Amino acid sequence: MVVILRQSSNFGGATFSGVYFDRDCPGHLRTDAAVIASRRLKQSLDGFNNLVRQAHERSVTERRPYLIVWGKSIVLLRPEAFAQDEEVKPTAEFRLGKGTWLNLSLPAALADKPPTEWIFWPSGNCEPAIVQFKGPPGLWTANYSPLTAQPEVTQYAAR
Repeated sequence: MVVILRQSSNFGGATFSGVYFDRDCPGHLRTDAAVIASRRLKQSLDGFNNLVRQAHERSVTERRPYLIVWGKSIVLLRPEAFAQDEEVKPTAEFRLGKGTWLNLSLPAALADKPPTEWIFWPSGNCEPAIVQFKGPPGLWTANYSPLTAQPEVTQYAAR
């Protein structure tokens, strides 16, 4: 059997994109673009979850609160307060690509419009949070547990 990778093919009057076996017989209709978008969407979720994991671990091991702070095109991890001899710079960062946004919702916040900062306490707890991602590769929504900081992905759709 010959496998030919083509961008599109006309089969029975319809145009298909994907991988084709024996030229015009569609074998797999998932395009390379969809595979790449799915990988990028997973990378965005994994990258953000890595930032959350670091915040949780550092707050417990260093016994001080850590914040995840939203900026215009970047999300930063930093201590809530820096020590006198400590350099004032973020511990880690998660960059947002062009056309991408990451929204933080704090359902237990007492203020109507709380700052876009998510706190992790030395006890290992964090404020409950809902994080939404939307960008060219797709979208996801994750609810983070206040006791474990573990995500429950409630929405995930690649483009």
